[in-house]
Amino acid sequence: MDRATVTMDMHMQIGTSNSQSNIKAVYTKCASAILLTLLTSSAMASKLTIDGEVNVMTAYRDIDSDGQSGGVSSLSVVPGLYTAYKSKKLFFRGNVNTTYVKRDTDAAGTSEDYFTNYNYQSRLSLIENLLTFEVKGDRQYRASEINNLFVTDFVNNSDGLVKTEQNSATLSLETKRGKLVNIEGSARYARVTADGGSQVVVNNVSNDLVNADLSLKSGVKSRIIWNIDGSYDNTVTSTNQGQDQTSQSVNALVDVPVFKGLALRFTGTDSSNEFGAKGTENTITREFQTYGAGLTMYFSENTYISVTYNNASNPTIGPQNEIENEDETFIGIDLIWTLSPRTFIAYNRSRRFYGDSSGGRLQYQTRKTRATLSYTETVTNASQLIATEQQGLFICPAGATDILSCSVSETLDYEPQADEVLVNFAIPDYAIEDFALLRRSTTAAFAFDFNRLSVGVNASYVDSDSLANVSSQQRNATSGSMSLGYKVGSQSSLNMAVRYIDLDRLIENTEQSSRSKSISLSFSRAIGRRLKAAFTYSYTDRNGNFSENIFGTSYKDNRLNLSVIYTTE
Repeated sequence: MDRATVTMDMHMQIGTSNSQSNIKAVYTKCASAILLTLLTSSAMASKLTIDGEVNVMTAYRDIDSDGQSGGVSSLSVVPGLYTAYKSKKLFFRGNVNTTYVKRDTDAAGTSEDYFTNYNYQSRLSLIENLLTFEVKGDRQYRASEINNLFVTDFVNNSDGLVKTEQNSATLSLETKRGKLVNIEGSARYARVTADGGSQVVVNNVSNDLVNADLSLKSGVKSRIIWNIDGSYDNTVTSTNQGQDQTSQSVNALVDVPVFKGLALRFTGTDSSNEFGAKGTENTITREFQTYGAGLTMYFSENTYISVTYNNASNPTIGPQNEIENEDETFIGIDLIWTLSPRTFIAYNRSRRFYGDSSGGRLQYQTRKTRATLSYTETVTNASQLIATEQQGLFICPAGATDILSCSVSETLDYEPQADEVLVNFAIPDYAIEDFALLRRSTTAAFAFDFNRLSVGVNASYVDSDSLANVSSQQRNATSGSMSLGYKVGSQSSLNMAVRYIDLDRLIENTEQSSRSKSISLSFSRAIGRRLKAAFTYSYTDRNGNFSENIFGTSYKDNRLNLSVIYTTE
């Protein structure tokens, strides 16, 4: 499978840069990070690896749409650099690749562009097993709206791509197995930007994010089990079309043993969410408090169920300072059931400012298989979603070109090595929009790695509602993907990727929908130790009444791609 296709399938991270100066800046940033790593760790026993790759691709695409049709031929050259460094206290990994593409279209003639992606991560242990400092960042390119993910890429409608960048610094504190108290905390600053092309119908994003979390827990020698959690999240936008957002909360619980395996539980929460349109006084505050009591039954240290009776107070303060107080009662549930060291079920039911709230997770793992099922409800925005790294089920070497290069971790808490990344094969399920969202997400993932066969399956359903008065919008997205790789022999392999998106959107009482599907088949063969050739066929089909690109609502294309990849490894 060629690198361009795999990049779309794994991360949808393909995009363009308008000038060679941007490319030089990216390579300079990565080179500086590598040099800093070496200088700060010169006295430590260490290991440095640097690998390179060049991918030459030629492709032909036949397009049939109600907006623009015809053939597109292209030639792409993709050099890439991958580096990793590891010592006792520090590790660094980073990669950067640049795609030069020259395309010839029946509709627009000849054009050329540069496409640049990068990502890096570095972690330094300041105090072993206590204090850690981490910096990371990446640049990705993707369609602003998820209905265009299969239609817009580096060859097709590159003006419809959005360049997103995030860079962050995090300081983390964690104590392990304290006798009386355990402490976990972190503080992070992130800068997130999103810059769209001429075909993108969204506002640009330029936001600063500050996050802080602190958790105090009872130690291993404490008879009373207690926990106090506090969090603070602040998003400040730099555009007049954006929406500032501040969230803070404190949660506390105490379990007092009364009999063996039975305890009285006392709980309380205090939270506040503030949403305000940039440059206006239209700020909405959602405050929420609860307190309650109940029983907890412990079956083991990591297996218990708790049921509480709670009272909730939910005052809402709007733009005209109107206040509504609602005092309600509800039943809360907290469950963790550990079936084995690799398998567990977690579930909670409570209430937040928007009403009933619940969440849950099922995780199952064997030596070669991992499966997860989860449901979450979050108050978030696009900047926070961009800045939050999605953890994948597959462990892949940096620069992996197909799923056959990846494997499933044998432990649930596996930490990737310096030259490894956790890959998420799921389709991005959020739009690039700069306002607060109430996001309800159900996701399922399956990973299998055994002998000649590797399989990754992802499915999700996301229900997003805008908050405050910036934009009245609801969005439902159902998506699924499957990546399959099979080793035909020692030198040859087959790869297949299937993707599907079903999107419904309601904006100001206007309903829109889009259905997209894509399938690709690839055969690759090694030619010697460092050279590989791949042939790929892909088919894409989209229909509906929701479109924000030059191709309209109805779209089909067939693509043939031939690539030759040379690696220095």
